[in-house]
Amino acid sequence: MASSLASIAKRIEAAATKAVSLAEKNVAFALESLVQEGFDGAVDPYGAAWLPKASGTGKQLHDKGKLAASFHVTSGAGKVTVASSDPRALWHQEGTATYRGGQPYDIYPKTKKALAIPIANSRGWSNPHKIGKPVKSGRTKATGAGRRIHGGRVTASVMLMHVRHPGVPRRRMLPDRGSVPEHWRATIHRSIETAVGAAFRGISG
Repeated sequence: MASSLASIAKRIEAAATKAVSLAEKNVAFALESLVQEGFDGAVDPYGAAWLPKASGTGKQLHDKGKLAASFHVTSGAGKVTVASSDPRALWHQEGTATYRGGQPYDIYPKTKKALAIPIANSRGWSNPHKIGKPVKSGRTKATGAGRRIHGGRVTASVMLMHVRHPGVPRRRMLPDRGSVPEHWRATIHRSIETAVGAAFRGISG
């Protein structure tokens, strides 16, 4: 009887260790999926739609897919962490400049003499003020305009010495600290329950 109880105790201990390992993997996969769902649906973890792009075209935060790909999940020692290696993630997560009650900021060329601001493409004209609000008249110096062909599309641009940008709006990709939405909570709990069930299945056999 004693040896039988000792054997069961060892099985329970082994199952518990396995459950933690499986839970870490399951939760990591769940978090990756939840973050990707936000990018695919252009919504934050709480279900609120992200503000549309200033240009009015294209999906938000999908420029070349680098930001979405920057998120990674690490697990171990009984915990799972999701983070981004792209510093821009924090800007979009919290918003910048006027979207946080601050002031607009000026953007200057880094390697060229002027900034090329696209204002038209093959689909029609767009408002340059939606891309980056030019500095007030008298402080903005335009150096001319040009037309270029990119991938078979004709684009037009205006050359400016610098522009005044209002900042980027808040588009949360992760929940706020201490405020996990029910959808995320339920998904994580299901992942843990699945792991525990798989680890302890047949423990008494």
